[in-house]
Amino acid sequence: MCAIRKLRSVYVCFVVIVLGISGCETERRVNYEHEQSAEFYNNRDIESFVFDDFRDNDILFVVDIKKNSHTSYIFWLSLYSKKAEKHIQIESAVLKGGDWSISGSYFQQLHLDNYLSEYTLFRFDNGFKLFEADSDTLKLVVDSGEALSLTIVYDLGFGTVNKTFVLKQVVKRYAIYPT
Repeated sequence: MCAIRKLRSVYVCFVVIVLGISGCETERRVNYEHEQSAEFYNNRDIESFVFDDFRDNDILFVVDIKKNSHTSYIFWLSLYSKKAEKHIQIESAVLKGGDWSISGSYFQQLHLDNYLSEYTLFRFDNGFKLFEADSDTLKLVVDSGEALSLTIVYDLGFGTVNKTFVLKQVVKRYAIYPT
């Protein structure tokens, strides 16, 4: 009798596990990132040689691409420095992929005066919103084999210069368990 109960318990557990696993679905999430910017958020080492091309006058330029909805992404520029009271004027930005592009003109003076004590860094506020782009359009650009790039035009008081960030599509799959 005791063996039958144990066997029945094992069988019930087995059925529950099999149904739970077979009921799982996967969700595909598409994001876009700049590799060096992602690296910065992993270690916050502003002086690493990896960031040499994205630093000017002790200011590190970092790009964030956040999914806004199922149909769009917002492109942000974040600025960091180890030195207080850095100033920069953001003139414009262009997101480009093949023949497609989207741009914005800003002519906005930014001050890096928000101190992050846990990283001993200064930054501009919570980032500077550049623009919003349609997710289907970004997908078409990347699927056609075109490189996606973001160019920031700025002035530190010595004349207008620019920085270009090559962006890549990152696709991750997540298991969704039934509730």
